[in-house]
Parts: sequence; C-alpha cells; structure tokens
Amino acid sequence: MDQIQQRVEVLLRLFVKCDISLEPESVFTDLEMDSLTYIKFIVEVERALQLDFDPYLLVAGHFPTVGDLTAYLWSKNGEGCATDA
Repeated sequence: MDQIQQRVEVLLRLFVKCDISLEPESVFTDLEMDSLTYIKFIVEVERALQLDFDPYLLVAGHFPTVGDLTAYLWSKNGEGCATDA
C-alpha cells in the first residue's frame, strides 16, 4: 500500500493549497479543497492509476480521509489499478 499512498500524496500536493503534513488520517475537508477541486483530484487519480471510479464514489465525503482513499485504491490494485504509471 505504500506505493499507492505515495502516489496519492504526490497527486494531492498538486491540489492542496496549503503546505501541511499529509497523513493517512488527514481529512479531505481539512485540506481546504472545495468540491470541484476534490473531483479534479479524483479524476487525476483515475488517470494516473488507470482506474475508473464508480460515479457514486465521486461524491465528496465518500472517502473522508486520505487513508480511506488509499485503502480503496489498494483494494482495487488486483482489479487493474496501475501503481507504476
């Protein structure tokens, strides 16, 4: 899961306005991301990891923390999530 977590953190840094420590416990709503920025971030994760999210997963709040998103991506790894893209 470390490789996926690192990819998520790198991508997230492109969208987060503040320079804060990103931990698995970091809550997306605390990262000063509005809903449009959150969707753009998720779309970038899809592109980078060659993964399609189900539309209901795009709702802000479905993944409350960075760790929740990372765990989901890790669970999808065996289903086509590219970790070296």
